[in-house]
Amino acid sequence: MSATDFIISIEDAARMTGYSPYMIRRFAHRGEFAATMPRGKRGGWEIVKPSFEAWWQSRRASAANRNN
Repeated sequence: MSATDFIISIEDAARMTGYSPYMIRRFAHRGEFAATMPRGKRGGWEIVKPSFEAWWQSRRASAANRNN
């Protein structure tokens, strides 16, 4: 497994969740999952995939619980 298997882009995260790239950036900025901006603001975010998947799983679970 390479290091790139652990990193996803804002666009990939948006496709996975249905959120807009803008909202994914806001969640990343708030620290809701592990993400970095290794090349500064112009380089964009790199999201740590395991952290993002855990965040998304908990978010989906909490939404499902509200409907009961």
